[in-house]
Amino acid sequence: ACRYAINDGSKTENIPSTKDILYEGGGPNWSGRVPAFDGKIYRWGAGSEYGSWLFRVYEYFEYSDKIAGIGWVHIIYQPFTAEETLLCRAEAELYLGQSDKAIQDLEFWTASKQIDAPLTQEKIDNKYKGTPESNIWVNDMHPQQMSSQFKVLNEQETNVLNCILHFRRIETMFEGLRWFDIKRYGITVHHAYRGPVEDEIHHDYLQWNDPRRVLQIPNNVIAAGYPSTDRTQTLPDQSSVMTSNPILAE
Repeated sequence: ACRYAINDGSKTENIPSTKDILYEGGGPNWSGRVPAFDGKIYRWGAGSEYGSWLFRVYEYFEYSDKIAGIGWVHIIYQPFTAEETLLCRAEAELYLGQSDKAIQDLEFWTASKQIDAPLTQEKIDNKYKGTPESNIWVNDMHPQQMSSQFKVLNEQETNVLNCILHFRRIETMFEGLRWFDIKRYGITVHHAYRGPVEDEIHHDYLQWNDPRRVLQIPNNVIAAGYPSTDRTQTLPDQSSVMTSNPILAE
C-alpha cells in the first residue's frame, strides 16, 4: 500500500520504510530479513539518515594480463529468471482457480531465498489480511474499475494476490518493474517524504485513475506536430487543474 524511498523510516512519525517492506519486515513464512540477502545489503548515510542498496547487476572482470592487472569489465544482467517466472506462473494459476498450485510456486520462491519454513494459506491470510490502511502489505487495488475482464477474487484469493505482489517487489527490487504491477492493478501510490531540515512528514498520493499515470508519447513525435497525451487532472473541488506538460528535448 505504501511506497517510500529506500530509507530507515521517519524520525517523527511511526511510518514504515521500504527497508521494512522489502527485506527486513518478514513475510508469511519468515521473520526479519530475507535470509538470501544477508551480507549483500549495502548501507550509506550520515547522522540519523541512512539508506540501503542491494546490487542487482554485478561486475565480472576478465583479466587480459594478471601481472599488469588489466582486462575487460563485463556486467552480468539476467533479464529472465526462474524466480520471477515462478511468480508469473503463480499469478496465472491463481486466476485459473488453482490457489493450491499458486501457493506451491510461492513456496518454491521462498525456498530460493533460503527460507525453509512451509508456506500455507493460513500463513498467507495472517500476513495479508486487512485493508491498505491497516496493513502495509495490502495493496490499494482497483482492477475491476480499470477493466471488467478482471476476475473478481474472494478474500483468500486476494490475500494470495497480495502475497504474489509482495514477493514480486522483493524479486524485482531496483529493476524498475514495480510500475507495471502498479499500472495493471490500479494500485494507489503513497509517498511519505520530508525536506532535509524538516521534521514534518508530507504525504503524497498518486491515485489509480490519475491521468498523469499515462505514459506520454515520445518527444520526437510531439515535436513533429502530433498532439501530446492529455494528462490534465481536475482537483476534487473542480475549481482548478494540475497539468503535467511534456518536456521537449532540445
